[in-house]
Amino acid sequence: EAIKNCLSTLHRYPDANSFLLKEQLSKKLGIPPGCIIPSNGSNELLELLSKVFLRPGQEVIIPEPTFSLYAKFTQAMDGIPIRVPLKSFSIDLRAVLQKISPRTKIIFINNPNNPTGTIIKKEEFEKFINNIPENIIIVLDEAYAEFVETSDFPHGKNYLDTQRWIIVLRTFSKVYGLAGLRIGYGLASQELTHYLNKVRQPFNVNSLAQAAALAALEDNAHFEKTIQIVSEGRQYLYQKLDQLGVHYIPSQSNFIMIHLGEKCAQLYDSLLRMGVIVRPLTSFGFPKHIRISIGTSEENKRFIDTLKKALSIINECKNGKI
Repeated sequence: EAIKNCLSTLHRYPDANSFLLKEQLSKKLGIPPGCIIPSNGSNELLELLSKVFLRPGQEVIIPEPTFSLYAKFTQAMDGIPIRVPLKSFSIDLRAVLQKISPRTKIIFINNPNNPTGTIIKKEEFEKFINNIPENIIIVLDEAYAEFVETSDFPHGKNYLDTQRWIIVLRTFSKVYGLAGLRIGYGLASQELTHYLNKVRQPFNVNSLAQAAALAALEDNAHFEKTIQIVSEGRQYLYQKLDQLGVHYIPSQSNFIMIHLGEKCAQLYDSLLRMGVIVRPLTSFGFPKHIRISIGTSEENKRFIDTLKKALSIINECKNGKI
């Protein structure tokens, strides 16, 4: 409805500074508008960060596997990605600290991490940032933070007034369901946002996206319903996967990483042929895993029923019945 109400004014340019959106976010998050920078999805912020702060030969520490664009934007600016393997499917902060060198400029932390759904908890995060040199930028990507259920989660907005350079990435694509409109925002000190705004393109957030984001922030009923559906769906999927004897990584997000073993590729193909699309994780370095998005109760049930059928077909082939 908010988008429809904007259709008659599309001949006008959008608000270049997203004033109303920053005001609304400021009230909701309890931080000054000057610490907020709306963007064309969080991807734009990744690009701005690399353009403003990264110089050829400087290093960017990236726990992996994680969101692929961290490395791509680093390489686009002739930076050097320093990859740190996960430990037990979680970001290994101790190993990250060990990789810091005089050339380190940025550290990316995806919390919850994609594709594993695991999180860094508050105490370990605070110990971590206290050991980071003040000239290094810590990028906290919190695209899935709204889905976290534990109270022991270090929301990045609470650390903006520390002595560290921290920028938090947030998005309207996940819990708010506005992925097609490409709108997100960053949270940082006013000094950091000032630098980023120097290279940000004018009118980077279109008027329809701004209107939709404003409406989404006011729609608490939809927000709470989405969180409830994901939470209930997560528990349903855990229960059914346990019954099937299928291992998974407990998640604090709206997706689950599932271990399918040596038959992963075959099961993926079988699911696809039966009309269920999941994410194979071979490109993330996990050829025996898939990632599924938690959907509606009907979608979750269809996935489980189809997975059960695919597992049955493979077992019958293994036993020579087909």
